[in-house]
Amino acid sequence: MQNKANGHQCINCHVDSCAYNDKQARTCTLSAIDVKPCCNCHDGKAENETNCSSYRAK
Repeated sequence: MQNKANGHQCINCHVDSCAYNDKQARTCTLSAIDVKPCCNCHDGKAENETNCSSYRAK
């Protein structure tokens, strides 16, 4: 998904506890994020396989 205002990729985010989450727009305010695999999980479910390692608690 691309942000029409700046031509860059849009990062949708629904994690309200993250400091970078724009709750109203449901987007991440960072220009880029770092996604890392979860340790020792290979079940094929996205929610178990990956983590946004850019997450910071509010």
